[in-house]
Amino acid sequence: MSRQQANVVRNRFMAKAEKQRVDAFMAREKPKLAATVLEPFDQDMRTLRDKGYTIRQIVAFLREQGIETSVTTVRNFLKE
Repeated sequence: MSRQQANVVRNRFMAKAEKQRVDAFMAREKPKLAATVLEPFDQDMRTLRDKGYTIRQIVAFLREQGIETSVTTVRNFLKE
């Protein structure tokens, strides 16, 4: 096996090991508040924001819908 072939095999192995490590972490740790929780309310939040509602009022709206979140999370979500 040439030096170049060995490097290719080593790089592929390292990439798979890194992916395995990330996958194992994701399997045992669930995200605290994924953006996907807010996605179904994306249009509602943008409508409220366009109508002049504050971020705090939008958070109150989400709490009425059963979603516990923070002002910072909503603000960051709307920036995306």
